[in-house]
Amino acid sequence: MKRLEASNWIRRVATLTVSSNTYTPNVDSADIAIISSPTANFTIANPTGTPTDGQSLILRITSSGTTYTPTWGTNYVGTSVSLPTTLVASKTITVGFSYDATAGKWVCLAADTTGY
Repeated sequence: MKRLEASNWIRRVATLTVSSNTYTPNVDSADIAIISSPTANFTIANPTGTPTDGQSLILRITSSGTTYTPTWGTNYVGTSVSLPTTLVASKTITVGFSYDATAGKWVCLAADTTGY
């Protein structure tokens, strides 16, 4: 097996488009999914694609000048790190997940809910 060097790993970034007020990451083509300026409360749907055990997914969500509430798909879980329930107006928050293939869940490992 060939060893993957960290210097050779380039993260795949995709800006998600909204469909019926829902954003859906595709983990076959993106490691970082960007949601820019939602215009209402919105849903982050369970990712499409075929994830592998331990795969990472980072969501970067930039709010417009209004505070909105995201609803999370059922395959996202937060235990010691809670899933964000509110976006801060005019801020960007970042949420990091790791895929647990046994549970079939995206486990929230980190969440910057204050924003920058």
